[in-house]
Amino acid sequence: MNRLTRPGAATAAKGLGLAVVLGLAIAFWWRFHHLIDLDALRAALSSLGPWAPAGLVALFVVQQLIPVFPNFLLVALAGLLFGLPWGVAWAWLGIVASAAVLYALGTRWGRRLIGGMVGDEHLLMAETLMLRRGAWAVLAIRMIPVLPSYLVSYLAGIVRIPFGVYLVGTAIGVLPGTVLYALLGERITRPSDPWFWAALLGLAALSGLAFTIDSRVKRETEL
Repeated sequence: MNRLTRPGAATAAKGLGLAVVLGLAIAFWWRFHHLIDLDALRAALSSLGPWAPAGLVALFVVQQLIPVFPNFLLVALAGLLFGLPWGVAWAWLGIVASAAVLYALGTRWGRRLIGGMVGDEHLLMAETLMLRRGAWAVLAIRMIPVLPSYLVSYLAGIVRIPFGVYLVGTAIGVLPGTVLYALLGERITRPSDPWFWAALLGLAALSGLAFTIDSRVKRETEL
């Protein structure tokens, strides 16, 4: 079994890894935030008009093409710089746009792009799940905060799930995590704020939900 099929332990390991990254990012901000003039940065972005959110959306696409860090950091950054609700809106648009781009690439060069990350049996597993459950399968997988989003996009393109079905499932499935990470970013300057801790608790709940979804996906795709 590889990371897509092993329930429980693999999901816990991914969740722990992302929790460590998130914790380090928060600690880094609290340690060095005094070096950043946040008000001046927000004012500079505001002066750019629509180019600022357009640049953020483009950055989401680049991040998925070159996933050297998890995209939730960009979502939190959107919350920090644009606040709520616009941080949620622009981050959500960036996630959906990048998902569409990678889906298109997956339909043509997906097997080359994912290389040896996923074998043929796992492509069959993804095809079985996505074609059997459609938007519900994509929605459930997108809600798992520890599954690489770029991999889901490529796989959806490879198995050629209908684009509309894929996009609807993605748009709905990523929304809870987008709201929580953007809220976390927006409130990171006020760690005593109850909403900051509410965002952390919500993300912990999503991670717990990943165990349930992971087991369900495993049962759905057993041949």
